[in-house]
Amino acid sequence: LQNVKASIEELGRLKHELKFKSVQIGTFINGRNLSDEEFVPFFKKAEELGMFVFLHPLIVNDNELTRNYHLSNLVGNPVQTTIAITNLMFSGIFDLAPNLKIGLAHGGGFLPYQLGRMQHGYQVRNDTKSKAKKTPVEYVKKNVYFDGLTHSQGALKFLVEEFGSDKVMFGTDYPYDMAEYDQTEKIKALGISKKMKNQILFENAEEFF
Repeated sequence: LQNVKASIEELGRLKHELKFKSVQIGTFINGRNLSDEEFVPFFKKAEELGMFVFLHPLIVNDNELTRNYHLSNLVGNPVQTTIAITNLMFSGIFDLAPNLKIGLAHGGGFLPYQLGRMQHGYQVRNDTKSKAKKTPVEYVKKNVYFDGLTHSQGALKFLVEEFGSDKVMFGTDYPYDMAEYDQTEKIKALGISKKMKNQILFENAEEFF
């Protein structure tokens, strides 16, 4: 994405030549937010091609506040994802590309559990609605999807109850040390219907990937 024109050409090659249905990108580009106007053509092309765009945070170790205790991953990764998707929502990208579908790693970062805060901010702050025509909740409901990698049965249950089994897909972070190897058991223990479990276990991923 440092070269947007080349990225757009690659989207076309992936779609038409290799028959891919999705791509994965980072949460920022050379220190710039994904909501930067330069990247708008990339997202509009992804929407045009029906490409699912999955966001995964980048490894960053240059922040003194998160240098110790693996905080660059434990805290930094969810923060990066949250910053990326909220910037996209408030920038109005989903108004320019209304059918764009964005997937979020690690259970959506902190977004699912602070979406009410984003919603409140939209209602009381003029700057949050200077570009976006709809509320954060509306964008999430239509355009945003999550993997189920929460490392917590309660958090996974909340994610599914709050957004629906059609919005959550299986994710493990395999083969890294932060992987969750018992997600299948967590999903099966949710107390939801077999149809809903199958959506999360494989059907949603089949549709997008």
